[in-house]
Amino acid sequence: MIESPAVAAGGDDAPTSAPGSGALNDGEHNFMCGTSGCRNMIQDSKAKPGRITTKLINYPFVVESKSKLVSFGGSKTTGHCFRWFANLTGSDERTLDMEAESSSAAEKGISFIPQMMGERTLDWNTSRLGDFHGLTGAPTK
Repeated sequence: MIESPAVAAGGDDAPTSAPGSGALNDGEHNFMCGTSGCRNMIQDSKAKPGRITTKLINYPFVVESKSKLVSFGGSKTTGHCFRWFANLTGSDERTLDMEAESSSAAEKGISFIPQMMGERTLDWNTSRLGDFHGLTGAPTK
């Protein structure tokens, strides 16, 4: 019989990604992207009223769980959108990664909202659609 058994603990991928990215303190946040996307914001459990919303999922943070919360919002098609865009443009994910690294599109204010199949949080809207913002005729790629 083992006198002092080993204890292992873990957590959901979304909240445990926050410490890995360095988000540990009140107001800090991170975005984890894979098949889906997860936005996390760290909050002191004594946050001012109105800062914690029921539109997000709120639960104890994996670090200092008695005094901090993580407010979580998910995007269910983030990874799918990358493959969709590669197929749409006749490219592949690796090429898109390399082109994105040298692109100034983000600097020009172009962004994409990856909500292609309805969305969970923030508004729990199954009819929400993805879209591009900030497009002009200037960028060539």
